[in-house]
Amino acid sequence: MGQKSILVGFNRVNYLYNAPNLSVKIFFLCKHFYNIITQILKLKKILILNKNINFIGNICNLNFNIFIKTIKIDSISKKLEIYKNKKSINFKVSNFLKIIQNIFKAYNIQFLKLNFKIMNFYVNKKLYKISQFALKPYKKTLFERHLRFFFDFCQICSLYYTNRLNSDIFLYNLALIFSRLKKKRHNKFLTFIKSLFILLTKSIPNKLKLSKFNFKIAGLKFILKGKISGKTRTKNQIITVGNISNQWLGKNIDFSKIAVTTSYGVYGMKLWIYRSNKQF
Repeated sequence: MGQKSILVGFNRVNYLYNAPNLSVKIFFLCKHFYNIITQILKLKKILILNKNINFIGNICNLNFNIFIKTIKIDSISKKLEIYKNKKSINFKVSNFLKIIQNIFKAYNIQFLKLNFKIMNFYVNKKLYKISQFALKPYKKTLFERHLRFFFDFCQICSLYYTNRLNSDIFLYNLALIFSRLKKKRHNKFLTFIKSLFILLTKSIPNKLKLSKFNFKIAGLKFILKGKISGKTRTKNQIITVGNISNQWLGKNIDFSKIAVTTSYGVYGMKLWIYRSNKQF
């Protein structure tokens, strides 16, 4: 009997380029400042999609890809009385950057550079409308008290399809939906995931034929483990859509897992995504 190979999920490494002229004190100051910024963004409930550190000579570049939620955009627009201007997203980061500039001037810091990339501007409008229309039946059942999160999730789906989003963050948003549900709606959540996977693998490629997307989603696999719908024993619910193989490490397969804590217990989620190299 052939032994099945186990797929190992490799975490994405933040590459560090240590220059020969770089001192150890500056290196640890950059790392400490890097952790402070991530904590501030989490407190402000700004979603960090990707982050890395690059050293070029004696200058440290801190790169952040962020996603600003609609709750924050609405609160800023009310304060500034800007309702229809799309550039209101920039004002969220502007106040934060002013604080950092004052810190730089006070301590005479000249070896740090901050680069923020707001991913809200990279959301495809056609993909956003298609995902919003397809997931509309689940708007009241799964997003009953969090309607703004529904619009954010549709934008995240469009970013995930265009390969601008990591699978860990996509699974994190699925875990947020599941953690707020009652045990009666666990089966509804599984049907939601199946329809979501059909949307990403079949519906969007049939409706949109865009050549700029180099990686097409060929298959998705999702496993939910726990006491589903309040049962006494744990079960594994497996949902697979499309073609996916866990035995070939040479293929472009991304794996992520997360543990979800709810009032009914702890649940485990695993997600596999297979992107084919063929274009549309």
